[in-house]
Amino acid sequence: MKRWFDPARRVTWVVGDQALSSLTNFILGALVARAVSVEDFGVFAIVFTTYSTALGVSRALATEPFIIRYPAADPERWSRGVRASSGTALAVGVTIGIVTALAGAVIAGTLGAALVILGALLPGLLVQDCWRFVFFARRMGAAAFLNDLLWAVVLIPAILTVVWTGHGTIGWLVVAWGGAGAAGAVFGVVQSRAWPQPQQAIRWLRDQRDLASRFFGELAVRSLGGQLGTYGIGAVAGLAAVGALRASDMLLGPINIISLAVGLAGVSEFVLLAKSSLARLQAGAVILSAVMAGVVVVWGGIALFLPSSIGTQILGASWYGARALLLPLALAQVAASAFSGPMTGLRALAAAQRGLRLRIVLSIMSLTSTVAAAAVGGVMLAAWTMAAMGFLSATLWWIEFRREIRAQARSREAAAEATRLGVVRTARP
Repeated sequence: MKRWFDPARRVTWVVGDQALSSLTNFILGALVARAVSVEDFGVFAIVFTTYSTALGVSRALATEPFIIRYPAADPERWSRGVRASSGTALAVGVTIGIVTALAGAVIAGTLGAALVILGALLPGLLVQDCWRFVFFARRMGAAAFLNDLLWAVVLIPAILTVVWTGHGTIGWLVVAWGGAGAAGAVFGVVQSRAWPQPQQAIRWLRDQRDLASRFFGELAVRSLGGQLGTYGIGAVAGLAAVGALRASDMLLGPINIISLAVGLAGVSEFVLLAKSSLARLQAGAVILSAVMAGVVVVWGGIALFLPSSIGTQILGASWYGARALLLPLALAQVAASAFSGPMTGLRALAAAQRGLRLRIVLSIMSLTSTVAAAAVGGVMLAAWTMAAMGFLSATLWWIEFRREIRAQARSREAAAEATRLGVVRTARP
């Protein structure tokens, strides 16, 4: 009973926490969309994209190496790792926060002011996210869920208070959001009984440079390309176009509940499959992609047939721009789900170089084609280009995965043959 109950319980906490996190972000976006103009919601979309990129850097450098190397550590080593990892996240937040604030000061206007505020609040936001990874690495899913619950409990009343008191500007809304994240960061200190030590960041990065460099490379290709695409579309098609894309993403956002859970828990399961059988790994990749694609189709259908009366209640004026983009963006999500299996499989096989090369090629193609489409045909053509690039990406990911499977099979056969010959020579008189 325990053999399957414990993993199931851990996965349940992961999914539950991601559900809460996705729901919180959805409510945040909906409240902001209803409180501001379409153009200001485009500003919020750029702010949120900047935060997401900073979050990716923090995870690549601080938290992902931790969840790989420290889950089974003894209490003393685990405590040292927690302080160093969270300290690195704090240092990353301060560094990127300064750059973001300086960029905001140069840009000025509504967007510039929002970026300055985000820069000041980034350290707390990144440390709060770090605690979630720390707790999951120690199989303390309930603690991660409780931390995110506190964030939600602080965030929603804060946003509503800002709106009801007539201060519903982007700047004050970002203050409420970032302040709630800072509350979660402080609560994480209480939960873990460990203070972040940013002075350990250099040593941490030196000790974890093999993993951190690989994860950062993947992030730079994946996330930076997405952020540049957002900025590029905003430059050629306007902030309203960026807001429409962000609003559509929000409607499809619940899909992230499963996809992010796969990111936290799926790789370890695939590692076990790869050790037992490459055939089982391939089957697992097919099943994962099929299940994920099915979830997207179901939820995308629900979003597509959502009545406008409900859509405007959720997103306000941003609903109409979002509704027009739902079909191509839902298809893009289906395509992304179709290659979730081979992506996870390549990570489990430690085929980082193969995956990184493909990410570089696809990111360049996606960035240039999407921004060019936005310049020629506006945000609608950009959305359909995203869908087309998604299906091209799915095809190429599966091709690379199959190539890696064949390469691994040949390697295992050669190792088995070498072992057999060694046994035969040893057995000779």
